[in-house]
Amino acid sequence: MNVAKVRIALVLALTAFVMSIAGRIRAEQGPPAPSPQAVADSRAVAATHRSRTLAALLQVALHGFFGMSYLLAGLIALGLAAIGILAGFFVRPASARVT
Repeated sequence: MNVAKVRIALVLALTAFVMSIAGRIRAEQGPPAPSPQAVADSRAVAATHRSRTLAALLQVALHGFFGMSYLLAGLIALGLAAIGILAGFFVRPASARVT
């Protein structure tokens, strides 16, 4: 049997499989919409992670680029992250409030 014919047959079989799976996926219903409380919680978590990520980047910048000691840079970044996290809990945009 020719190798080219085998490859063509495999491509056709794979294409048929993918098309059948795509049809099933398209026919299924999507997940239910999240509740407003879940949306607000996920936004709060995202803000916390954003503050921690920015604090880590600040620590790297202070230590790596400016030659500050690693512990001092970590303390500065920790303080700023704590301020950011606390501000995220007390100051929420109107779109994130749950009524």
